[in-house]
Formats: sequence, structure tokens, C-alpha cells
Amino acid sequence: MPKKNCGIELGIFAHGRRASHWCGPEPNNNLGFRVRGNQLEILISKAILNGERQLVWNVASAWWHRPAGQQFDTVRENRVVEVDAPDFDFSTSESSISSNVFEAFHYSIISKDDVREILSYVYEQSPADDEIVVIFTDFRVDDLFNTGAGTGPINIPVKGIGAWQANPNNGTDYGSEKLLVSMAPVFVGALNFRATGTFGYNNLPFNNHAPGVSWIAHEAVHRWAAHLDFQNPNTDTIENLLDNLCRCHWNDYLHTPVAYPVWSAFAREAYDQPSTMGGRLWIDNDDGTFTQQSDSGTLFYPKGLSAIDLYVMGMLPANEVPETFILRDVEQTDRWDTVRATKVPVRIEDIVAAMGQREPSSTTSKKEFRLGVYLLHEQGRGPHPSLLARAQGVVHAVGEYFDLATGGRMKVRPTLSEDN
Repeated sequence: MPKKNCGIELGIFAHGRRASHWCGPEPNNNLGFRVRGNQLEILISKAILNGERQLVWNVASAWWHRPAGQQFDTVRENRVVEVDAPDFDFSTSESSISSNVFEAFHYSIISKDDVREILSYVYEQSPADDEIVVIFTDFRVDDLFNTGAGTGPINIPVKGIGAWQANPNNGTDYGSEKLLVSMAPVFVGALNFRATGTFGYNNLPFNNHAPGVSWIAHEAVHRWAAHLDFQNPNTDTIENLLDNLCRCHWNDYLHTPVAYPVWSAFAREAYDQPSTMGGRLWIDNDDGTFTQQSDSGTLFYPKGLSAIDLYVMGMLPANEVPETFILRDVEQTDRWDTVRATKVPVRIEDIVAAMGQREPSSTTSKKEFRLGVYLLHEQGRGPHPSLLARAQGVVHAVGEYFDLATGGRMKVRPTLSEDN
């Protein structure tokens, strides 16, 4: 199966939850797979079942134009599978390849979808005075790729950057009136939180916990981004700047160069940096075509923040946000990285026309944030010293990231608390 221009997507549905995997050029992180002859074996976590006796799976295969994402020749199948518990047990499977896929199913299950119970317990033990939270465990959990979504905005409303931000989740449910955003629990001993190593198709070396910092920074910035509309100056219509999947990242055709590169803290040489919240770097060829500037080998390296990101975060005043553009009426050319499109200017006044002014403004918005970091460990013992040290290294790197990515405007002060 050529990975450059095709893919398979599998969705597993049970107990009102969904896991999915993209097998091809854009891997997702919820399912494992292996190819054996002409069979594709899919491995899912028991956590998604959560006691359910029945699950539904669907699979769609498609050939794709890259990077435009138009699909054709799609084949889709849905099937209901009866789960005969307790025989439905992946822990008894045998692996013929060297990996952690089956091993993952021998470990504890921790909810990735809802951290309210964990944080409510944590805040009963310690003061609830942090705004951004990372939850680590020092024991293995049933998660193949050791990641997860953030909560989105909590507590303090912010106007002019999106409906969810203006009406955030109720902090009382989490036990804190100050909490702004939290991430899903992750095992700090996993490879994506190591201090050094290589990543990407080119095995490029990284340092300073780069993959882990990339994930934490992305989920933290979801407190403010990305939910913007703008008034198209060519048509005067209100349109969004968002992706088509979750409507919570910047559209792939939005040009999102970062304001301040962060590569120097995480790699030996510079790499391409569109916003950590999405978008791409597009080169205008001055002939009606645009070429994507990208480096897939640095997919998991920390990206910086665009001027639009800094604006919605309250770090940059509107009059300092430079004009960018989004591509519309996109048509694929015979090159995978080049499209023919209409270039539509995106100016801050167009965003304000659609969203209203940001309130509070950058003048009065919060600039210093307390990063609460909690290391969960098993009862009857203290935390593993080496993993405690790794957690400390990760969170200090996160503080360094935000200092670089905001040009020194935002300060994230990490703390570390141990809990049972």
C-alpha cells in the first residue's frame, strides 16, 4: 500500500466513545495495527469498551490527492461486533513482531476523556491555585501512544475569540475556580517524554523532551485557539478559518508562519514551523499556484505560535497582527505539494468584524500562568525517582517553550506535586 497517496481509516465505537486510526501518511494515535500478508490486523484498547458487550466498527479506504485532501474511490463498511466477554481479552494475544502493542493491554486503565474526578481529588489534597495542568503517572497505563486531548477552556470567559471561550466549562466540576485548561493523563515514562532521541521519517535528533513539549503546548493553547471566523474581504461573507474535522484547528490552507521560532531549544538545526495549532506554510508562486513548505520529518517537534495565536491568547494587540492569507477554490495540480487557488487576505480587522473585539484586551489579559504538574503513583510507595526527575525536566522545557514562542510575553511557572 503506497503511503504517499492512500490510506485506511478505522473507527471503533462503544459506550458512547470513539477511537480511530489513520493508516497512511497522517497517523493518528488511538489504535495500533500490523500488516500480515493481505490482512490488516487492528489492535484496540480495552479502555474504549468500558464494560460494553457490543461495539460498532467502520472502515473507509480511499485514494487521496495530497495535500489538498480530496478523496475519491471511497469504500466504506460498517459492522456490529458482539463482544463475548470475558473471552474478548487482548492480553492473551501473541505478537510476532517486536513492539509494545500487546504489552499495553496488561496495564491499568485511566480515563482519557474526563479528568474532573482526578482533579477534584487532587485539589482536595493541595491548593487549587494553578491555571494550566499536566497530569503524569509513573506507572504504565493502557494507552498505545500515550497522548490524549485537553479539556478546552475552563472558568474565566474570554470574548471575541469563540463561543466556547466565551462560555467555558464550569471550574466547580474540576474543584478549582482558577483552572483554565488541563491535559489527559499520560505515562511520563513513555518514549514520547524522553529527553533525547530521534523522531520522524528522517530520524532527526531532538533534545529537551521535544515530543512531549509539542503535545503539552498544543493542548494548552487549545484554551484560546482555534475557533475564529473572519469577514472575507472579497465577498463580505462571514467564513471560518478552521479545519473540517473538529473545527478546532486552523485550516490547512491558512498560512500560519510563527512569530518566534522555537527550534533552537529542541533541535540541532532549524525546521519548518507553521503554528502548533495547525495551518501550513504556503509559498505564492505568483502564477495562481501555491506550494506547501513542509518537513514531515519534524511532525512531532514543537512548533511555535502564529500572530493570530498570540492575539487570541491575549499576548499581542490587534494592531501588531500582520496580514496573512487563506486559499479558497483549491484545485490540485499534478504535484502533490502544489495547488491552484484563490488567495484571500486575512486581516485582523476582518477577524474583529466577524468576532468582535477580544475582551479582555492584550493590555489587561493575564501574562503569567502557574503550571500545575501532578505525578500520580500507586498507593503504598513513593514516586519513582527517575520518573519524577523526568517529569521535572518536561515541565521546565514547557516553560522554556512558552517564553520562546511568545517572545517573552508569556511566563509559565511550573510546579510539581506528587499524589497517590
